[in-house]
Amino acid sequence: MSQLPDTTVTRMRRWWPDHARRLVLVLACLLPALAGAGPVSGIVFDDVTWVRKADHYRIRIGFNYPVQYVWHHPPSPRQEVLVRIRLLEANALEGRMPVREESAALDSHMKRLFEDVRFDGTDPMTPLVVLRFTHPQHFRIEQGGDWRSLVLYLFDEPRWGDVAPPEAEVIEEEDSESSTGMDEDRP
Repeated sequence: MSQLPDTTVTRMRRWWPDHARRLVLVLACLLPALAGAGPVSGIVFDDVTWVRKADHYRIRIGFNYPVQYVWHHPPSPRQEVLVRIRLLEANALEGRMPVREESAALDSHMKRLFEDVRFDGTDPMTPLVVLRFTHPQHFRIEQGGDWRSLVLYLFDEPRWGDVAPPEAEVIEEEDSESSTGMDEDRP
């Protein structure tokens, strides 16, 4: 077997590190952009997971896009709750919704709590998540820490802060004279 001349080996040694550095540089630039890209399919919901605690459910509604929780209505226990969100990659999506409407896949246990969890993107400026419960629920909604989820707490009993407090009752007080035994005539 013949050996390659020294000039060819020398050229190959110089060529490989130079092109390898270029390849690594190109991959370093492309991989973060590809990792942050949303899914090509346009599916909004990722998953719905739940954990049962002593007195409440903690439900995570996952999205394939970064979202921001804006508000929900109504604040009191109802069977249907509208949750306003904002897609944070709206510029990347060029102002269009990935889908118009989509329902989340729910397991059999979640179907006992929810009739439907639906994304409504018919108005691209104000997308909604519609939560339809099987019966009125006491709840609290928070932004997920990963910015790709909403965290929903369903409570067995109402708690302060979850729903509006009841109106304060006015207690009629007895006349101060009769309770102290003092007359107005005395100085």
